[in-house]
Amino acid sequence: MKKQDTRSLSIREQELLRRRLITLVEEDGVTVTGAAQAVGVNRRTATLWLMRYRSGKGGLTQQRRGRRAGENRRMTAAQEREIRKIIRKKVPTEVGLQSYALWTRDAVAGLIAKRYGIHLAVRTMGLYLSRWGFTPQRPLRRAYE
Repeated sequence: MKKQDTRSLSIREQELLRRRLITLVEEDGVTVTGAAQAVGVNRRTATLWLMRYRSGKGGLTQQRRGRRAGENRRMTAAQEREIRKIIRKKVPTEVGLQSYALWTRDAVAGLIAKRYGIHLAVRTMGLYLSRWGFTPQRPLRRAYE
């Protein structure tokens, strides 16, 4: 049987695949290599699943992968709320940023550095602003005569 990439399967299907492999090895007496071929995974993967199952660490169920929301952020949620409030209610000159007339990524990064001492790159500031719902705006190019 051709080996498949189990990451493309749903979490439920992955769990059923693991259970099937464990049943083949533990109850039916099939070798690990034979069970891996029957299920369609690599022998090393099958051995890993079996070791987790036998150690009692519950290797059959899939845990949520990746980082959790909000993990590894430089600013706290309270700091983010305060910055969003300032951006909505004030202009940069009112908060002591004299070199900016409008809120730009650089201006917001300057405000954060001034308030909290946290230095963020301009690109990172763009990600924060888009996460907060602020979109880049371009002025209309119209001559007023």
